Amino acid sequence: MGYSGRVDKESRTKAIIYDEAIRVVLTGLQMVDSVKEILKQSSNKDFAHLSVRVGIHSGKIIAGFIGSKVIKYDIFGENVLVANKTKSNAAKNKVTISSATRSLLETSSRALKMWTFQFHGDIRVKEIAKVYQLHTVEIRED
Repeated sequence: MGYSGRVDKESRTKAIIYDEAIRVVLTGLQMVDSVKEILKQSSNKDFAHLSVRVGIHSGKIIAGFIGSKVIKYDIFGENVLVANKTKSNAAKNKVTISSATRSLLETSSRALKMWTFQFHGDIRVKEIAKVYQLHTVEIRED
């Protein structure tokens, strides 16, 4: 989740939302790099099949405390379902984003200078009867 809570929802600008999306993708890319580095440096056979799937989706959610005996903080809503489905269908050792996140990032010149997006496939979220395209994030080489 990229929302830092530092800016209340009434003061959130598009620039803040773009920045959060960029930071989440950067974090995902760092996670992928960390796993690759562990594999490169380790001769431990237990790590031979180590991989990570990073799936990112952008949208509004509902968050709050639940429970009476055991209280915990949780998030809810259709965008949580889409995020989970995005992660489950993400490319191995890649950052995979939903079409909603791609649309958001494509409005940021900073993101377009850093990355390209490659079509990965479609996901159907049956609970909300919607289909989303998934894209992998590639570091721009030019």
